[in-house]
Amino acid sequence: HIPEPIWLRPGWGLGMVSFPVCSEVEFLDACDCPLSSVGTSSDEAITLFSRVLVCGTYAVVVVWSLTAYRSGVWFRAAALALVRNIARRVRTEEKVSSDDASDVVKRKACELMELRRVRQGLMCFMIYGAISLLFLVRNLVQMHVAGIWSVDVDSEFLRSVVVNGLHVDLLFGCVCGILVWAV
Repeated sequence: HIPEPIWLRPGWGLGMVSFPVCSEVEFLDACDCPLSSVGTSSDEAITLFSRVLVCGTYAVVVVWSLTAYRSGVWFRAAALALVRNIARRVRTEEKVSSDDASDVVKRKACELMELRRVRQGLMCFMIYGAISLLFLVRNLVQMHVAGIWSVDVDSEFLRSVVVNGLHVDLLFGCVCGILVWAV
């Protein structure tokens, strides 16, 4: 027996528009699709987000390890260029004659100061990356403990890891990012 479609049942009407009057149980009974996951969309969303986060963590770990072993030269060069741009002060380059010794000394002092800032910026960048990597690996381990790839994943534990842990990590990341930019 096929149930009558819910929109054909008599209900409250306003002119030509008819609004069905039925309870939630009647609505679920009239629906011919299986709704075994009613009320778990939040759990499914947190599981999907956690799995995407885990895959992103794997990518970050791979990129960072390639950089650490100096085979990721392009990433190191991009980081160096970024830090150089941060450290470089905006200054007007004036034509300096070779016989003016004080201008040459000032220019060399500015270059040495810029090199020192680049070195400090690179150290902050490397320390920030290493600490962020530790936080990501910690979240990765906790998600594997929760059974991220299993069918019966613990949604509440994943929610606490993602929501609480991720907020702490983002707050820490923002503070470290501000410190790196301040150098």
